[in-house]
Amino acid sequence: MNHEHLLPIGAAPIMSYEHHASPLTVISQSNAYSTWLYSNFVQLECEIQYPVKGDVGFNFLHNKHIYFNCPHLDYLRMSSTYVKHFNRGIVPFLIESVQQGYYPNVFLNHFYCPFEPSYQKYHYWAAFLVYGFNETERIFHILGYADGHYSAKTISFSDVELAFEYNDDSPVYKTMIKLFKYVPHVKDELDLPYIRRSLESYMASDGTIYPSRSAASCEPLVVGLECYNIVKQYLEKMLDRTKKVDVRPIHLLWEHKKLWVERLRYFQQQGIEISETSTMEMESLEKRMLTTRNLMIKLRITNNYTILAKIVEGWDSVIDEDVRCLSQVYEDLIKNEH
Repeated sequence: MNHEHLLPIGAAPIMSYEHHASPLTVISQSNAYSTWLYSNFVQLECEIQYPVKGDVGFNFLHNKHIYFNCPHLDYLRMSSTYVKHFNRGIVPFLIESVQQGYYPNVFLNHFYCPFEPSYQKYHYWAAFLVYGFNETERIFHILGYADGHYSAKTISFSDVELAFEYNDDSPVYKTMIKLFKYVPHVKDELDLPYIRRSLESYMASDGTIYPSRSAASCEPLVVGLECYNIVKQYLEKMLDRTKKVDVRPIHLLWEHKKLWVERLRYFQQQGIEISETSTMEMESLEKRMLTTRNLMIKLRITNNYTILAKIVEGWDSVIDEDVRCLSQVYEDLIKNEH
């Protein structure tokens, strides 16, 4: 008998970072989350020091913290110390979590992950989502980023035991285990006034309508359209070779526009009057950002920096197009409130 247990997974609509991809993979197993999805992810945030620091300083507002209050997700956190010292070990803990319908999200050391380029070369920690196991083959089924792609993999119980060990100086967030569980039969109501206020805030680069970010980074930041100017500075750092080529900010902007296209189509399906002009203009902007994202990938492969020079040169026109598209959408939303 093959003792395999697999939890259902969906297709995450946001893949920019693992902290979006993993929880969204869990809740996207059903379309029931669509109202929650399209009511959020309107606003963007960017740390002022992003051009210097890079990493995940440009993101959707509240980024990973938005999932704490998602009605479609049971979200738990615990210290790895508990699992290592007060439980029976990481492997039984992961197995029992999956059996209870939870998807463990755990940091593993790539040095012990055979599918990673860094395997047996250097130590690097990244998070993976466990969605199943096979006790006969003694493997876990996991999802995570390897070589730039979020994809499914398998890893042996013994390798997980090794990869789970942490150095004493590991950052706190790397020593936390998250447990996600899909909550079915939740009915959301679309809050058009909130979405309209979020859009208004985005266009005005004003984050005052949102709760405090005390749970998130305390770095000074900007929101909304002002993010474009900070991202441009980051692109200029890449252009003068003081920063390595990073596709992620452009990929995130493409996902932001892609979500807007899906959001407008969803509104139309719900009987909300959105002009076809708004939808077509947003689709055009989404395609432009996808092309730009693909050019960034080409730059990374070819090392042809004239590609990046052209992207920077045309950056202000991207902002103008975004303003034009969302101004029309804003007018549509105002009309639906009367």
